[in-house]
Amino acid sequence: MTTLGICFSNIHDHNIPELTKLRTIASVPFGGRYRLIDFAISGMVNAGIQNIGIITRTKYRSLMSYIGSGKDWDLNRNNGGITFLAPYFEAESGPLYSNRLEALFNSQKFIEQSNADYVLLSDCDLVATFPFKEAIEFHEKNNTDVTVIYTKHNFDYHINRYSHVIEEDEDHNVTGIRVTNELYGDLNFGMNAWILKRSVLLQMLREANELNMKSFSKELIPLYMGGRINFKAYEYKGFIAGIDSLYGYYRTNMWLLNKENRHKLFDAPDKPVITRVRGSAPTKYGKNAKVVNSIICDGCNIKGTVINSIISRGVTVGENAVVKNSILLKKTIVAPKADIDYVITEKRALITKGRVLKGCDTHPFFIGYGEQV
Repeated sequence: MTTLGICFSNIHDHNIPELTKLRTIASVPFGGRYRLIDFAISGMVNAGIQNIGIITRTKYRSLMSYIGSGKDWDLNRNNGGITFLAPYFEAESGPLYSNRLEALFNSQKFIEQSNADYVLLSDCDLVATFPFKEAIEFHEKNNTDVTVIYTKHNFDYHINRYSHVIEEDEDHNVTGIRVTNELYGDLNFGMNAWILKRSVLLQMLREANELNMKSFSKELIPLYMGGRINFKAYEYKGFIAGIDSLYGYYRTNMWLLNKENRHKLFDAPDKPVITRVRGSAPTKYGKNAKVVNSIICDGCNIKGTVINSIISRGVTVGENAVVKNSILLKKTIVAPKADIDYVITEKRALITKGRVLKGCDTHPFFIGYGEQV
């Protein structure tokens, strides 16, 4: 049995508008050297999926440049590999899709032309070692029409975003899917990852089109619940974090400074997180440089102090500068004697000499692309 992978690259851009002003959420940098799409694509590749469509909408030049031919994921193939699915409908120009269902309508021919048995749908706003291989095996073993992947998660702070809360019986049959924009406490959190028989998905799309439906979660899924087709739930038990806001982005990155979290996310032998390989020069450390509990990527020039921070490629930290509890994206410059704490910078930001910037853990100070402060 074969599976076609579909990634939605723009669906959650509104979660972190500060970082998606010039890019899709799929191409947002994470952990210094990764992009958010790496986790979904790596899960698909680790599951043996060799044909992946990336649904785009806007601002996807950066994503296309990053993915390229798919070589780093072993997806540069004559048949299959990576396909970028254009944001328009049948005409060369027209209305951009506004939701998941319209995006699937737009990609229906791509799905029809595949000879895969199953289709795996995934978003790009979660950081996890996606269990796609095991979930597909579960789906096939149970001869299921639709399998939804979820995780038991405790939301220790309130999240306002539309998500699925999954209800299941002891045999993993889905008895209910609640769509809510308020998440708090212990929940069966739907990961927006679905495995469907390709024939079933195409049937659902045809009927949704005939009925002029607008929502995958609120209209199409409920239509097929209650016996029309069989739904099962597969539980994921590994590391997971969601990027639902700038605070969520900051918090999830900071979790990587914990060795146990890094181990859970990156050290599974059968689930490597694959990213694009770049041939940067090693980082240079000055004689008075000090680094404590931080992630420093290649190509940096560190002369000052870095504590509890994540530093992307090509960043400069000047002499007697102090960087604490911060995330600095590519080619940021922190001039000598600057002092920053709880700061997130976009690419090519400049923090001038002697500048003092202080945010807090729940509201980090943000500096935009190329801005000088």
